[in-house]
Amino acid sequence: MLDLHNHCLPGLDDGSGSWEESLEMARVAVADGIQGVVCTPHWVRGAYENNRPTILRKVAEFQRRLETQGIPLKVFPGAEIRLEVDLHRDIETGNLLTINDTMTVVLIELPTEVLPGNLEDLFWDLQMRGFTPIISHPERNLALLRNPSRLFKLSEMGVLSQVTGASLLGLFGERVRQFTVMLLQHRMAHIIASDAHS
Repeated sequence: MLDLHNHCLPGLDDGSGSWEESLEMARVAVADGIQGVVCTPHWVRGAYENNRPTILRKVAEFQRRLETQGIPLKVFPGAEIRLEVDLHRDIETGNLLTINDTMTVVLIELPTEVLPGNLEDLFWDLQMRGFTPIISHPERNLALLRNPSRLFKLSEMGVLSQVTGASLLGLFGERVRQFTVMLLQHRMAHIIASDAHS
């Protein structure tokens, strides 16, 4: 099993605060049957500007530490990128990281409260440039909770959705749990990940 969304790299965002915590997160993942984790620190302009070289260095160091500790977990590079209009430029120039640095799959976090009117166009543009967008935790997005038809349109376009395991367990409240179940029932959720922060 592969965890596609995890904030286990220390000191980069609101996730792990130390290498010790990162190693403990890895031990928990292995105990849960996870063999690989994609490390996806936030990229938010002006807040968490974790660029590709920074993340690649941290992932390599984490893998060395895992091997030294005898923890049988493989880590891969990635990022959870906040949606912006010219996102493709930062990806194509090598500043931002795609999943496993393949220049094909991009994990994207939407604005929480209000979605841009041209949201579909932004995703279409990414797809036309050869990227497969994955929306992170749409079930916790207030704008999509109010208007699920926006997510349905994106799903019809081939945009993937990643829901969080804790949402399915009701840890973000009953409304989020019900929405997560609805997304799964209507095949609008394609990936379940931990989005672990600690």
